[in-house]
Amino acid sequence: MRGLGIDLTRVERFEKLMERPRVYERLFTSGERAHIGSRAERAAGIFAAKESFSKATGEGLSMTLLRELEVVWDAYGRPAFRLTGDTAKRFAAVRFFVSITHEGDYAAAVTVMEGDGV
Repeated sequence: MRGLGIDLTRVERFEKLMERPRVYERLFTSGERAHIGSRAERAAGIFAAKESFSKATGEGLSMTLLRELEVVWDAYGRPAFRLTGDTAKRFAAVRFFVSITHEGDYAAAVTVMEGDGV
């Protein structure tokens, strides 16, 4: 293992954020927004995943990272990261594993980073 990140966030924060379309659209890709729908717990979980990625990599969460990091789901509903741009180039030799959960007032995510790159 090369890096590990974890994040916990309150769902209520995203209920309020979803009422601010400009901010909401900057934090989430169109694919993520489609997955979120009107469910704030999904928004909180996706944001927690992005935060846990930034902690695992030591990158810090920036607007560039938010644009180049997308949470996607496979046919079985497992989350994964899709990287684009410079972020994809920097982490080309690295594998990431992410788990997202939400319960009640909280959402959490864990990211594991493996590989020789970076």
